[in-house]
Amino acid sequence: MNLTEFSLRRPVTTFMIFLSVAVIGIISVKLLPLEFFPSIDVPFVQIEVPYPGSNPEEIERQITRPVEEALATIGDIKQMGSFSSESVCYVWIEFDWGTNTDVKALKAREKIDGVRHLLPDDIERIFVHKFNTDDEEILTLRLSSNSDLSSSYDMLDRNLKRKIERISGVSRVTLYGVEENEIQIKLSTDKLAAYRVDVGQLVEKLMRSNFALPSGKIFDGNNRFFVRPVGEFEKVEDYENMVIGQNNLRLKDVAEVVYGHPKLTYGRHLDRKYAVGLDIFKESGANTVHVTELIMEELKEIENNPEMAGIRIYEMENQADGIISSLDELFNSGILGAILATIVLFFFLRRWSTTFVVALAVPLSLLVTLACMFFLDISLNILSMMGLMLAVGMLVDNAVVATESIHRYQQKNGNMKKATLLGVNEISLAITAGTLTTIIVFLPNIVSSNDQVAIWLKYVAIS
Repeated sequence: MNLTEFSLRRPVTTFMIFLSVAVIGIISVKLLPLEFFPSIDVPFVQIEVPYPGSNPEEIERQITRPVEEALATIGDIKQMGSFSSESVCYVWIEFDWGTNTDVKALKAREKIDGVRHLLPDDIERIFVHKFNTDDEEILTLRLSSNSDLSSSYDMLDRNLKRKIERISGVSRVTLYGVEENEIQIKLSTDKLAAYRVDVGQLVEKLMRSNFALPSGKIFDGNNRFFVRPVGEFEKVEDYENMVIGQNNLRLKDVAEVVYGHPKLTYGRHLDRKYAVGLDIFKESGANTVHVTELIMEELKEIENNPEMAGIRIYEMENQADGIISSLDELFNSGILGAILATIVLFFFLRRWSTTFVVALAVPLSLLVTLACMFFLDISLNILSMMGLMLAVGMLVDNAVVATESIHRYQQKNGNMKKATLLGVNEISLAITAGTLTTIIVFLPNIVSSNDQVAIWLKYVAIS
């Protein structure tokens, strides 16, 4: 007994199976994460070593070369390069597609720790970055105002950046075009020479004088006290009054201490006016459209904040718009295909019942596919949606051929069940062969070794 005969003998069972799968598909539509691109690990690892106050030549000699030599011993490297600039060193490593970048990033960290003693002692942090398509920002904003925003970091951080970071699904927010205020010590060379102050010793004394160090506990009977010597400077006056030499020589005698924002070496402009940029990133696996909607609602409340008066927020790039437009295109294509198929079938068959079967096959098959995508942990993105749009055309073709064959046999003998069996048996081999041919074309993108093209087309092929 073939599938068609079973369906005709057990109509209730067949109907319940399709209804169950359709319900699961409807639920999956709500649960499937909506993304612009699928979550794919990019085979790159980047090492960033900040070293403020240094020039490119020192960066190259003291940091870049030792780090490159250590990282060269990592296996399966396809290409490695470096970039030494003012105050920072970048080294990046490229691997083959499909490489586990988590393992490679861990090995890179171990190699750098092995040569840490060769690097300058005053390097504070070393960053090891790995990349994923989820790392791209989902929303890019620009802030513009008639007033100067270059010194408004604290206000923007408090009223904008922190509020967006608290939204569910947001991983991090990057604020640029405005920098956090800092303590600046402007030394006077003439005064340093007059008081015979050694700059190296002065820097070392500044580092030793500004600290907070836990020092254990003191027990007094049943009482326990935590000891934590604190020598942190909190105000400009604390720096100015620090004794740096004999005869009560203070820092303010040889330098000017100010609290202000650093001089920017870059800028953002919008309509020829200075602007501040804001990049918002989502958590891995979060629904891009839902997260973006929450952000836009929060932005409306932020704009009503009195402290944000006069500041305009512009939307420069929004991934959710691309996802929604792609979904709309898929929906419109499905509706248009169903309408055209309905018109053509009714023109030739002159039967609404047969025409309705073909029209119903499109949304039902899409629901079945979405249910499978949910259990396979595949997101709804522009690549998987492209596969769905390609499959709709093949689906309608097969449905038209099958229903036309059944209708032809029905006109001959008038028995609907017998006509269905004869009509399907006649064209089943041709339809199966044609469908398998399409599957075979896309199959290599799923089972072949990962490369820069196949790893993307896999999501088209699966859907």
